[in-house]
Amino acid sequence: MRLRTVGLSIVLVLLFLAMNGRAGAQAIISARLPTIIALRADVSSVALDAVEAGSVSIMLMWRIEDFDDVLRIGLDQLIRAEWVSILEKNETLSPIGTRATRAVHPGDFAPLTYRLTVSSSGGELLTQQIITIPYATEDALPVIEIFESDTAGLDTAALLQRSALATVRWSVRNRRPSSQIRFEQVLSEQDVILVELPRWDLRLPSAGEIQVAPDVPLTEEVVRLRMSVFDLLTGEVYHQAELTLPLTGVPLPIPGLTPAPTAANAPVETQPTADPTASAVSDADAPTIVNFSAQPVSARPGESIIVSWHVENATNISIQEQSADGAEGLLYIELPPIGALSLQMPENPPGMIYILRARSADGTEITAQVVVARAR
Repeated sequence: MRLRTVGLSIVLVLLFLAMNGRAGAQAIISARLPTIIALRADVSSVALDAVEAGSVSIMLMWRIEDFDDVLRIGLDQLIRAEWVSILEKNETLSPIGTRATRAVHPGDFAPLTYRLTVSSSGGELLTQQIITIPYATEDALPVIEIFESDTAGLDTAALLQRSALATVRWSVRNRRPSSQIRFEQVLSEQDVILVELPRWDLRLPSAGEIQVAPDVPLTEEVVRLRMSVFDLLTGEVYHQAELTLPLTGVPLPIPGLTPAPTAANAPVETQPTADPTASAVSDADAPTIVNFSAQPVSARPGESIIVSWHVENATNISIQEQSADGAEGLLYIELPPIGALSLQMPENPPGMIYILRARSADGTEITAQVVVARAR
């Protein structure tokens, strides 16, 4: 009888130890941090143009071990250098699962990048894994399919005041991940300027519409806009396209291109006069006023007056406003050798006089003036 009791006691002790051992093992397992075993996608690469068009769906798959129900799983995409959740509000994920998502272009030059996270109930990040999906390599070169504008014309006064804007649209086929789009204005065969307005994102999409800010043309009576698709790494230009926009308003005085004025709207010009106190210099070194004119010859208060000039061998050029009754107005200094100003006829004066002063490096100065009458 005693032996049977001792045997039962031993069995109970062994069962107790076994149960405690199992509980201890479970405690050790539950104390481990969750581990992301894998994060995969059902595609190895994607087409850039399809991502920009929003027509790419990607299936993400994952497996997480040692996951506790109090933990939270997050799934994000990298957009403009920030992690953005792709989950719906209050959506929860299982430690072993899949999730389909529409690929969104990241807004920069990075590939598609996704992140799986496991966080505590308090929001502390416990572990994460990141996957990137590269863009498929295009053998064909990028091609500009559309480069156009609905802007009917650019007002010359707005161009001179640096306030003219034109809207352009474009579309590029076979866009490469490292390629960029650039909008310029061709001022002459040697002078090309960027006409893009400041923007938040460096990268421009393969198709879109923006406003550009052109400048005054130097050699033509139109504004020439040029679009280029080029590689940011090598600088190689893949393709270019141009469009021209006509000028409206008072004609710009472009040397050699502006037609001869008629008697009704002829610009008023005066011959330059040398400063009698200036030292004598050779004709080759003396400043020369090739052209100084104002259009129109008469204007009502508030109407635009375009004053233009062309000066050679001068290091300092200025224009002084003066009313016909002798009162001085604004003084424009440090002007370029060739240029134009868009001014307005004031309310009260009977007319305006514009005085051009051109000075050479040795101090020789010549002047010229034009008069614009007040229209009735």
